[in-house]
Amino acid sequence: MTPTPELRALYQLHRYQILLCPKGVDGKYVLPEPYLYAVAHDVYPMWHQSWHTDDNDPFESMYHTKKEFIEDLMTYVDGLWVEKKSIPTFYDLERKYGQENRSALIRSFRYCYLNRGFDESFYRQLLGTADHPTEASGICHPFEEYELSLM
Repeated sequence: MTPTPELRALYQLHRYQILLCPKGVDGKYVLPEPYLYAVAHDVYPMWHQSWHTDDNDPFESMYHTKKEFIEDLMTYVDGLWVEKKSIPTFYDLERKYGQENRSALIRSFRYCYLNRGFDESFYRQLLGTADHPTEASGICHPFEEYELSLM
């Protein structure tokens, strides 16, 4: 289903409302950093659905990184991680999901990392030396406020 112009406008207002005032008077973020990242980068916020009052996210069709993509990706790598199998490299996952999904892979793993998903050994395997593109190097960096810019 193609989003209506009204839904697109509501989605952008929703994003602006969250991203223009992310901190309270005490200077701390009022929402979790991973959720703020997801909103800023149009990632389906699979671990933060409780922020919506209904069972369904009214903006599900608006995210650039779709619900189906991130759920499939995380289910796949979580299954490997839980079973203590080898974690594929970023390039292995890019071959599996398609090079056209490179940025969706980067944004998905950044959101996952900020949400404290998986451990350091998982990310070492995923991002081994010469096993990922340069733009994926920031997946495991500390959260920075510049990541909340409206794009």
